[in-house]
Amino acid sequence: MRTPLFLTFLLGCGSPIVDVDDPGVGIGSGPPSEVATLSGEITWEIEFDAASGLQDCVYMRRYEGVEDISAPWLCLDCDNVFQVDVQMSDMDRDCYGLISGDPETTEWLGFSDSTFFRGGAPHYPLSNQGDAVHNGSEVTTSSVTDWYDLEDGSGQFQLTVTGALSHGVDSSGGIDPWWGFQTPDVYACGWPKSGLPEYTGDWKIRTGSAVPDGWFKDACGESVRLHDVVAGRYTLVDISAVDCPPCQDMASGERAWIQEMRGAGIDVEVVTLLAPSLSAPLDRTPKPQLNEWVDAFGLESPVLGDRGWGYWVVSEAEPDFAYPSVVLVDPDLNVMQIDVGWGGWGLYTTVITDDAGRR
Repeated sequence: MRTPLFLTFLLGCGSPIVDVDDPGVGIGSGPPSEVATLSGEITWEIEFDAASGLQDCVYMRRYEGVEDISAPWLCLDCDNVFQVDVQMSDMDRDCYGLISGDPETTEWLGFSDSTFFRGGAPHYPLSNQGDAVHNGSEVTTSSVTDWYDLEDGSGQFQLTVTGALSHGVDSSGGIDPWWGFQTPDVYACGWPKSGLPEYTGDWKIRTGSAVPDGWFKDACGESVRLHDVVAGRYTLVDISAVDCPPCQDMASGERAWIQEMRGAGIDVEVVTLLAPSLSAPLDRTPKPQLNEWVDAFGLESPVLGDRGWGYWVVSEAEPDFAYPSVVLVDPDLNVMQIDVGWGGWGLYTTVITDDAGRR
């Protein structure tokens, strides 16, 4: 399910740079007073082979952006990720158009102490794009790609990439590195607040380890922290898609199962991370669609728009990932098991009841 996206992001569809009082990954309660920024230019030189009949050309992207700390699971090796606006001249677009369609106007750029990463679409992981060399406030990058086939099959092309980006700090207090995913003090939908410290794990999901945190929009239009709604109870994190029949089957029995378990004295919850469709699982799940899911199945538990967390984090642990997939979490936030597909509520009744009896 996890497809290499190097070429897509290379074309642009698709040690920390700066210490700003270590904003890192917080709990989404508000923006830090200082935010890392990034600006600069990267150039792509296109070399075509003789069979293509095309003349070599060069295009440049000009970047301006701010650190994005809202989805660290999309670049596990990045020390910093920036959401950037992209500017290209008409001449640059003409050159780029020889190898791909319309360029994106927003990208995500990331860095480790030695590697440059790039992503060209929301909720997609950033891919390795070559070397990064840090020198004070500047980072330079360079790489040469393999030869790739043109879309019409007429020939091949190769890219030589070079660029320089400058990083800095914005202290105005008016920039949000959470990009709208900071959480409120009180949830309008009534979800609990755990008060837990920030998650400091590696954003990889494993049985016996703490479930990675995440931030998602709910049916009230607010950002919700995953650790708020799973802490202190047995929780099924349900990775579902709207048009997935087994997902619908699971949702139809959710409320009754929760009532049954709570009636037996065991506090349980189901948190749904919902993708808008099987054909576009990484698209944004709009608020009306979340509300339609809640209303269709009479749910009282959190239904949140997945932001690639379910798709990428869970599929990292389960290469055969499919919808639905379920992560069972114990009251201490530890992952008990990860299941692909839906086998019914009885399995979780048994596992949870047995575990609760040993506590």
